[in-house]
Amino acid sequence: MITIICKKCGKKKEHFQSQVTKYCSPKCYHEDRYKGNDYKKLGFKREDRLLIEKILGYKPSPKIKIHHLNGKNGEFVICEDQKYHMLLHLRQRAYKLTGDPRKRKCNFCKQWDGLDNLYVYNNKTVRHRYCYNNYQKQFKKPETRSWHEKEE
Repeated sequence: MITIICKKCGKKKEHFQSQVTKYCSPKCYHEDRYKGNDYKKLGFKREDRLLIEKILGYKPSPKIKIHHLNGKNGEFVICEDQKYHMLLHLRQRAYKLTGDPRKRKCNFCKQWDGLDNLYVYNNKTVRHRYCYNNYQKQFKKPETRSWHEKEE
């Protein structure tokens, strides 16, 4: 057994060596972990989740994600899954940096451009074709003669 001092409340508590933690209880851990956020934890549910339950009239699936438009205390969008939630973040970032939510950033040259000039591979990699070709040329092996060709 070792004695730890709680990072949140300063209490001393005995712990087994395998259970070493910086906190005396899950409550202190959650209070300290979420202290920087604007929302309050009510038990183990966030305030925004409780608000959604109240609006919808039923408990939503854990798969549902919440996208906050204006920080934690502003308006929000209920997303059906993480994929749609990440799309909203992508479009929000594009709008903030370029003024057009439809633009994407090339993974190779890091320039923002419209989708008509970009190639999207596997819904993840976004690139200009010429950037990708230049990248491939760097790693292409030099051509070697085959064994049956004569030296000149």
